[in-house]
Amino acid sequence: MNYSSIIIDDDNNRLNKVKAALESSSVDVFIAENLYELISKIYKYSIKNLVFNPNLAWINVIEFISELKKLPNFDEFTIFFLYENMGIDLKKEAKKHNIICMKYPSHINKLATKIVSL
Repeated sequence: MNYSSIIIDDDNNRLNKVKAALESSSVDVFIAENLYELISKIYKYSIKNLVFNPNLAWINVIEFISELKKLPNFDEFTIFFLYENMGIDLKKEAKKHNIICMKYPSHINKLATKIVSL
């Protein structure tokens, strides 16, 4: 079982709340502030859970996940979108990529439970 997760979010307030909720459920949490850091931490810590804000200002998350699919062992990743507002097109794209979508802030504890149960 790998309870380690990386949070990728450009909203520090939300990031800190999600991090605290996950850590209180014994999930090791890492933060990635850019793509280089994300990739290096995935390999360094054998991360299998990625928690994205799907509305990041600095990257198209769906395009990035499409690139992640090219990595060996991509099928071992569990990807979550923790969102406040998400358009129907983004929801459809998330579904195509098997991304688990959860509403913020109401599903923070559900996210923690899901990660621990994997």
